[in-house]
Amino acid sequence: TRGLRDVMINKLGFRPEKVRVIDNGVDNVAFSPSEPISSLQEELDIDPNKKVVTFIGRMVEQKNPLLFVEIARLMTESDYYDEICFVMVGDGHLYDQVKIAIDRNGLKSRFRLTGPRDDVSRVLSITNVLVCPSSYEGLPILGLEAMACGVPVVASHVVGWKDLIDHGKNGLLAEIFDPVGFAKQACSIIRDRQLAENISTAGILTIEQGFTIDRFTQKYANLWTDMITGCVNMSAGNQDRQHELKM
Repeated sequence: TRGLRDVMINKLGFRPEKVRVIDNGVDNVAFSPSEPISSLQEELDIDPNKKVVTFIGRMVEQKNPLLFVEIARLMTESDYYDEICFVMVGDGHLYDQVKIAIDRNGLKSRFRLTGPRDDVSRVLSITNVLVCPSSYEGLPILGLEAMACGVPVVASHVVGWKDLIDHGKNGLLAEIFDPVGFAKQACSIIRDRQLAENISTAGILTIEQGFTIDRFTQKYANLWTDMITGCVNMSAGNQDRQHELKM
């Protein structure tokens, strides 16, 4: 990420020309805007009229799934309580604690815990807001996939997410470990259709302009070409110097 590049240059002393950032890319054909998949809504017993707020990720400390439950609790105190359903996709050693927290807060009827799934694009098709309260990230593939699908993202204000999201334009950021801030940002997307549409459109454009799989592979090809060219030039230079010494 660009954040890591800054650390390498400013704190570790790498020369800027020696550090090149190659952003992750996403297949924006496989991940693209689509209508909600009704069969998945039926499978998860979700009313098509509900707004779906989703968490996708490993249920471990880095991803903060318990914080997502607290965010959900706060969202249910809003005027839009009856309109919202929460979906959590993933597994991990905090799974049982997540279930306990949901039950303790009286939210069982509002939550759908799916366990791990390999159909993220289908889940994103029924998602109105993706909430990502992770405590740290690289450049998150999930964020790229969601934006490619036109799903508004609310994420932690940390390196990785900051490299991808321009707050208020193609997504929203909240301070890490601030459930109130996350809930406010997610609710703003639920209640403001125009904001949701603007973020969705900008997110799709962000992916198309800088984060497609084609751009990703081309940047790697360019890197290898530059490295090979540099090695050839270095080898030629060494041969010239050896020739000069012989003479």
